[in-house]
Amino acid sequence: MQIKIVLVGASGYGNTYLNLLENYIDKNSYVLEAIIDPYVQNAVRYPEFKKQGIPTYDTLDQFYMNNKADLVIIASPISVHKEQVITALKNGSHVLCEKPLVPTLQDAYEIQKVMDETNRLLGVGFQWSFSNPIRRLKEDILKGIFGKPIFLKTHISWKRGDDYYNPDAWEGKIRDKRGEWVLDSIATNATAHYLHNIFFILGDSMEKSKMPKIIEGSVYRARDIESFDTCFIRGSFGDDSQFLYCATHAGEKNSDPQFIYEFEKGVVYFNQNENPNIIAKMEDGSIKDYGAPQSPDETVYKILLMMDDIRYNRKPVCGLYTVLPHLKVCNAVFDYMDITSFDEKLRIREVNPAGYVIDGLYEDSLECYHKNKLPDEMGYSWANPSVKVNLDEVSSFRGIKFK
Repeated sequence: MQIKIVLVGASGYGNTYLNLLENYIDKNSYVLEAIIDPYVQNAVRYPEFKKQGIPTYDTLDQFYMNNKADLVIIASPISVHKEQVITALKNGSHVLCEKPLVPTLQDAYEIQKVMDETNRLLGVGFQWSFSNPIRRLKEDILKGIFGKPIFLKTHISWKRGDDYYNPDAWEGKIRDKRGEWVLDSIATNATAHYLHNIFFILGDSMEKSKMPKIIEGSVYRARDIESFDTCFIRGSFGDDSQFLYCATHAGEKNSDPQFIYEFEKGVVYFNQNENPNIIAKMEDGSIKDYGAPQSPDETVYKILLMMDDIRYNRKPVCGLYTVLPHLKVCNAVFDYMDITSFDEKLRIREVNPAGYVIDGLYEDSLECYHKNKLPDEMGYSWANPSVKVNLDEVSSFRGIKFK
């Protein structure tokens, strides 16, 4: 079955999807029916679209007036995801929407209702969930090879310059220019894969994630943005297992994702700065190498598996229900944790990339990661008291602080 694909968003991550389709997927297995983008003329590949005769439309509604598609891939700004997902589902298409699916829990519930009505599939582009290394690891966890989870933690320090936080763009925004929720942040978007993966890896089936019971932490910003660029979030799952997530765009050093997932019968390690592969050390001394989850060869599986899900009517490995724990945690952070600006005395202006970093933040964040502590527990001068939230009491995004 040749899958008829429509891509929403031709620039940014939409261009990444085009590269994946062109370079990593059998061209006989799909046809690119159309590009949906009101600013398609600005896309790098626009001359190619014209040369290849690929139709372009401003909106999905315009496309559906005379056309159909098997799969709609959505790589547009966050604030329009919900309306585009619903439009595609109601017109009979299955959907692969780039992360985050939507800004709020209410949006997710609206999509859930339409999914039930249309019986269409929805996948969400947390690519680690689709990758072979992560799925192999999760299969072993589900088989009980690792025993019970104990403590799962992740650290990442990716600098972001002034160009990333363009005032005319949606990055770092709470709402877009239309007043629609965006809730962009380092946790909800830029490094969302690595927070989501903690919940995904603990789900009690391949298509599910585990919902935390309690979270606590604090969030910060180094720049003049609405949202936060630094977060420290620790949580528990209602049993003896816990997690910690330390992430910043304002550290004075770049450091790729690293994690340590501790279980009863083994520990899983990943440090992209040293080794691209996920490695597990079992209690008997044996080593298991699960491979590299970050490569384009693995990223493409979110498309390949969605295409197969359509052919064989299977549930996507990462769908709406899979992403609810990540969405709920992020909504709770915005609702309950005040965003604190770092003291200007700590800000250091850098030239490449042009922007601000916080003196000592990289080492402080790494120390929190290694000691399983939050900044206020470490006694850092810049730290705010951590806020604790019971997620059982969170059923929707209130947005009280941002009205």
